Amino acid sequence: MWFRSVPGGTESLSSLLLIGAWFPLRLPLYLKGGAGLGRNGVDFRDGFGVDDVGFALALGAGLEIPVSRRVAITPVGDWVQHFYSGGREVLGYRERLLHVGIGVLFQTAR
Repeated sequence: MWFRSVPGGTESLSSLLLIGAWFPLRLPLYLKGGAGLGRNGVDFRDGFGVDDVGFALALGAGLEIPVSRRVAITPVGDWVQHFYSGGREVLGYRERLLHVGIGVLFQTAR
């Protein structure tokens, strides 16, 4: 999700994706990808809003850097692309989002 204040409301870009991850050659590097739904909209404070819903794709990669036997630091990067058909006034368009983050992985399995 991405949010930004605009005069009178909030603009947002959000995705609901099914993601799969692949760890090639037993390396700490993993690749991931997925598809699902994307929403681009502006919600105004008076309750009115405009939005488009379309198809979304995601590609990304990350690392699992072990800190201990059951804890790892996981820097990640994702590229998310939304495709919208538009409407009568607007031809189809795309939105893109680059997500870079870091996480902590806790493994509970023995």
